[in-house]
Amino acid sequence: MFDFVAPGTSRWRGHLRGGLRDVMRMPRYPSGILHLPPNDISMKHCMRVLLSAAAFVAVHAQAADDCSFVKKVELPSRQQSAVVSSGALEPCSTGSYAVRVYSTAHAAPGFDTDDYVTGVLHARDGTVADAFTADLGARAPQALVVTTRSAGSGGYVGAQAYVTTPRAVRLVASVDGLAPDADVTAALRRAIGKRRAAR
Repeated sequence: MFDFVAPGTSRWRGHLRGGLRDVMRMPRYPSGILHLPPNDISMKHCMRVLLSAAAFVAVHAQAADDCSFVKKVELPSRQQSAVVSSGALEPCSTGSYAVRVYSTAHAAPGFDTDDYVTGVLHARDGTVADAFTADLGARAPQALVVTTRSAGSGGYVGAQAYVTTPRAVRLVASVDGLAPDADVTAALRRAIGKRRAAR
């Protein structure tokens, strides 16, 4: 039976350091592959090291992904799908997100992210909260909306609206500093109206 050692403890780190030293000292075949000794104790030690290393990677990968966001949004009237994802390995409170647009005009069922056509990166203040489509009026009847929530105690909301074409994606409105319970689509409609009036 293996003696389980909790990842992250001093005993676990000692096992990991000692085991890695042992692995580095093991003889190798000419091809470079490790020659594992038949000794049962050595085999158990190697297995313990490998399991500890796997647990170490899993713990740190989970820590990096606590605030990650990925969502696919269908845009059927444009024969497209969009994938919104937060930036990998970035802090939760700030960073970026990506919008990737794929054509589904000739896609078979289940393959709606095969034909990439365009994309955009946008800075974020806070975590990405949601992505969805909304009717924002004649200029943006099927807009892709991405919302963010600030990391502070206020939990303020921000949102960006995008319109896609067969080969491009364009930002048409952006709002920030909204109350947590604000009507995001109404705020974006007002922002589009102000932008149009300014022209």
